Amino acid sequence: METNRTEMKRVFDEGTIVRSILESEVSMKKCRLYSELANDKDVRSFFQEQSDALDGVTRYLRSHLADLS
Repeated sequence: METNRTEMKRVFDEGTIVRSILESEVSMKKCRLYSELANDKDVRSFFQEQSDALDGVTRYLRSHLADLS
């Protein structure tokens, strides 16, 4: 029974990380789009920085997803 609970927790953790990766990727793409559309240099820079940060988050989450498998 304990093995079953452990497996359920692992599957839940995997699903949570995958969901977070997808949400981060969507947000990163939106930031890139906003950066391309922005006319103001500061606004463009802000969204580019946010996009870069979200890229780092995605890479971090992917590394932990690989650890779970």
